[in-house]
Amino acid sequence: YLHEVAVKYPFLYQKLGVIAVRKYYSSQDISDIRKAMEYYYKADEHGMLSHKYAYALLHIYEYFGKKGMMESNEEEISRLAKLSKME
Repeated sequence: YLHEVAVKYPFLYQKLGVIAVRKYYSSQDISDIRKAMEYYYKADEHGMLSHKYAYALLHIYEYFGKKGMMESNEEEISRLAKLSKME
């Protein structure tokens, strides 16, 4: 149901991202992290990605990149760092 509401209120994609990350912690399934990233990017596409969730997305890239589970994209990491005001 939240998916349907997020279409109308895109800031809710951030909440869906949080739910997917929490699901990852219990499942350890990388597809849950990829789903979280998808939700955060949907929020970003609508200009609704807050600094907090830009930082969360940045952390996903850094953490899984270091583990070799995700390809690192330096340009995207730099953009997210600026968006999250961490740089």
